[in-house]
Amino acid sequence: MLSISNLVVAYGPVLAVRGLSLEVFKGEAVALIGPNGAGKTSTIMALAGLVPARGDILFDSAPINSLSTEDRVRLGIALCPEGRRVFVGLTVLENLVLGAASQPDRSRRKQDIDYCFDLFPRLAERRDQVAGTLSGGEQQMLAIARALMSRPRFLILDEPSLGLAPRIIEVIFEHIAKLKASGMTILLVEQNVGKALAIADRAYVLASGSLRATGKASDLAADPETISAYLGG
Repeated sequence: MLSISNLVVAYGPVLAVRGLSLEVFKGEAVALIGPNGAGKTSTIMALAGLVPARGDILFDSAPINSLSTEDRVRLGIALCPEGRRVFVGLTVLENLVLGAASQPDRSRRKQDIDYCFDLFPRLAERRDQVAGTLSGGEQQMLAIARALMSRPRFLILDEPSLGLAPRIIEVIFEHIAKLKASGMTILLVEQNVGKALAIADRAYVLASGSLRATGKASDLAADPETISAYLGG
């Protein structure tokens, strides 16, 4: 579904991503992991069209480098960003409605909202609550649900466990597992390496903007050399 070849992302003279190549197949969950500053977020920002990049990005075998972020969303790519970034002054329901802005068929909006509320019952209970008053875990649920409102075929999750209590992290990853089981194709950027490798089919390990290891997630999780060298033990 996604193929990246020789991706380069630079901020002025600083190279954040150095010639990265990776693939994600339909129905897979793929983890992109590595230490802070490895280039993970820069990679997915380039995929979403939010930062300039060089190299080839193919989605469903078609190049998307020249497409705007909005056009990439219409193709079926959705990003749930680091830090959640919900609209804090709007209600849960209003956030979800905005998530469907790229969908021309407004008659399906209620169906999509009902799907999100079924997936996240806590959001259904708080549908009229202002998002800024939600807990961190609830805001993360809302950020994922808002991304789902664009009816994506390819979901990018950037640090969904960031800043959350261990109990809430368990809940968030249970929801991600449900999305994977439904057939959603997922690219997961996550500092919680254990959780990421437990849910992913395959993983790519980045360090200093370059690919350092790749393979089955279970194999990487069992490789003490990789864990020690790049993933903080």
